[in-house]
Amino acid sequence: MSAKPNFRALIAPVVLLSVALPCAAEADQTTSRWETALADTKPIFNARLRYEGVEQEGLPEDASALTYRFRAGFETGKIFDTALLVEFDHIDDLIDDFNSTINGKTGYPVVADPNATELNRFQLTNTSLPDTIITLGRQRIGLDDARFVGNVGWRQNEQTFDGARVQNSSLGELKVDFTYIAQINRIFGDDSAVGRWDGDSYLLNHRDRKARIHSLLRYPVRLWLQFPGLLGRLLSR
Repeated sequence: MSAKPNFRALIAPVVLLSVALPCAAEADQTTSRWETALADTKPIFNARLRYEGVEQEGLPEDASALTYRFRAGFETGKIFDTALLVEFDHIDDLIDDFNSTINGKTGYPVVADPNATELNRFQLTNTSLPDTIITLGRQRIGLDDARFVGNVGWRQNEQTFDGARVQNSSLGELKVDFTYIAQINRIFGDDSAVGRWDGDSYLLNHRDRKARIHSLLRYPVRLWLQFPGLLGRLLSR
């Protein structure tokens, strides 16, 4: 008498194989994505030499500041539509006859380029949603002509922002830009008492290219700034 076949024993390997193959394929695909992202990684490097001289009445000395900045980092290629950017700044002086705001040389006019070695940017940028860019982390923000919100790029230590930003262009000519900011990293550096500004800030910037042709004086940005003990709202028109 022959034994009845054990269908569970026969089916089990098929089931396991049907599960394992897609998982293996998915794992290979994920590995391939990581390899592509690493292969597409781009270095960031620039150097800048800057001189500023200042004469100011009421101070015994004139300022003479020759400073340099090295900026270095990298930006990866995209994996799951997301790229990582890491960037450091190193700032030092060659001629230090100036008040950097932290060097104690108060007899000189201020040239706000203090010595510093800092993390300048550390951000994730995602483009998985149509017509949308989402940026998380320490980032550079410059709205329009940077009249109210910008990176103060002429200084050696630029201003950056810790927060989350969403830019959307799905409405045709209307571009919408919303940002939440938890901290502003100011030009004065980590060693300054005023180098960091903590507080909940919300920025809403909207641009209509057609409308701006007819109204060049209108500055389309809305800012809500949370100050310690005071809620201030600046509404530009």
